[in-house]
Amino acid sequence: MSATSRGTAIDTAVHAPAHSRLTRRRVLWCAIGLCLALGLVCQRIAHVRLVWINLSPSAPRGLYLSQWDQEIPVGRYIIFAVPRRVQALVSTWGWPDDATLLKPVAAGPGDLVCQAGHNLFINTVFAAQQRTTDTHGTTLPRFRGCARLTDRQFFTLATGSPRSFDSRYFGVVSRAQIIAVVRPLAVFERATSEGEPCAV
Repeated sequence: MSATSRGTAIDTAVHAPAHSRLTRRRVLWCAIGLCLALGLVCQRIAHVRLVWINLSPSAPRGLYLSQWDQEIPVGRYIIFAVPRRVQALVSTWGWPDDATLLKPVAAGPGDLVCQAGHNLFINTVFAAQQRTTDTHGTTLPRFRGCARLTDRQFFTLATGSPRSFDSRYFGVVSRAQIIAVVRPLAVFERATSEGEPCAV
């Protein structure tokens, strides 16, 4: 802003009516309150995290807001701990013991997920391919066979990121494993095909 424009802004404020100055003061306090509220939201309130940060390239990077929906439809993002059956593997990638994953739900209760060769199908429609090794050459576990998902089972798949580490490798995610159901709040970058660091 130029010196002239700054002077104009100050001059306008000085000559504004009293009620306008009061309105501005209220707006200022509201803005401060909002900043404080956002600071609190980013903490754990009653042991429930409300806002999550995703830095993985397999899903849009940014902030995600917890939802309280009882149902988890296809397309919704879920956050869950790395399944125990692959914890030893991800530890070789340098992931912490308490690492969590944020993935989109590709199939839910009633859906049929099948594997044939290196291909995955959901309700007989091609969904994704499975890789055989990670970037270190280590053989990856793979979901195999067919599974008709029950009312508390979900299959995660980042179809736009072929190198995503998701259910194509560790299989079905149960409702009990899910820590949070979230939706994008402020996305800074779209998902890419890079996949998780040091992973697939």
